[in-house]
Amino acid sequence: MDKMTKTERLKAALAGQEVDRVPISIWQHFSTVDQDPLSLAETQVKTARKFDYDFIKLMQSPVRTVCTGTAASMGSILFLAGEKREMLLHTKIMIHDPSCSASIAGVKPLEVQKKVDALMETRRILCEIIAERTGRSIKEVYKKTKEDTYFTAEEAVKFGIATDMADHL
Repeated sequence: MDKMTKTERLKAALAGQEVDRVPISIWQHFSTVDQDPLSLAETQVKTARKFDYDFIKLMQSPVRTVCTGTAASMGSILFLAGEKREMLLHTKIMIHDPSCSASIAGVKPLEVQKKVDALMETRRILCEIIAERTGRSIKEVYKKTKEDTYFTAEEAVKFGIATDMADHL
């Protein structure tokens, strides 16, 4: 296979086709037995800042996400993008409401309100994703995300965040 450009690699990955090398933050393993373009793409979420939930959901191949450490905050949302969501035995997932670390010193009240409104919209979107992917009610998700809530692998499967324990990578 010839060396691919970043654009060619991205288009091929989204189409479920073979790529020349694995992107740094997402491991994509296409079946060596079945070279069908829609073969299962196994994905390990490593760097939440690099790829987002919508990008992973755009992939035409079924995506398998595997938690190999602690998936926290946006990492837990990215983990939820997989159709198969698996955790290693000693891994954890943490969900919580979004937060804002910006200072409001010297900011006018209406500007503060705009920031709060934006943060609440982000909260709604994230909780809807969690509710949709876990099958839990939005009310239950809001209750869980009020504080940092950690799940062991077994707890994550029971809650619906993970679909199974990983037995291979």
